[in-house]
Amino acid sequence: SVIRLTLEQLKKYDDEHGESQILFSIRGKIYDATSGREMYGVDGGYHMFAGHDVTKVLGTMDLSLDARDDLQYKPADEEEEETLSDWEKRLGAKYPVVGELVPMSKL
Repeated sequence: SVIRLTLEQLKKYDDEHGESQILFSIRGKIYDATSGREMYGVDGGYHMFAGHDVTKVLGTMDLSLDARDDLQYKPADEEEEETLSDWEKRLGAKYPVVGELVPMSKL
């Protein structure tokens, strides 16, 4: 079944709030990175992704925490679009898309 979460709900899936799954989203699609717990879990190098929307992080390669959860972000140019698409392909090959991010009003 497809998971539908708001951004606030997604934040619980960060390996710190007792949820067994580790999830993140890109362009409204929720990916399950639980199988990559050593990388996305609390002590992992990519932990900042867990429980967050990382569209802007990947499109701009801006690894600051402020770049997370910017749901208004759209690639500014072709380079950002290409970078983001590459990441979607790469991460999509490793981690299944299990749901979608929804605005608060849609629940």
